[in-house]
Amino acid sequence: MNERIKELAQQALFESDFDDEQNIYITMEMFAELIVRECAQYVEDNFDFCGDEFIAAEKLKEHFGVE
Repeated sequence: MNERIKELAQQALFESDFDDEQNIYITMEMFAELIVRECAQYVEDNFDFCGDEFIAAEKLKEHFGVE
């Protein structure tokens, strides 16, 4: 597994409590959101589309329901 994905998983786990099934779901949702945010940030930081990189990043977040 990619080292950054491991870091994001640890971050999601750190912010969660596994007392019940609902908290496990929230942890998984948080982990997915962190991955989408990381992907959007990567697009913003590494691609130059004449200003469209921010549109691409926003569309990515919008597609996955991440604000």
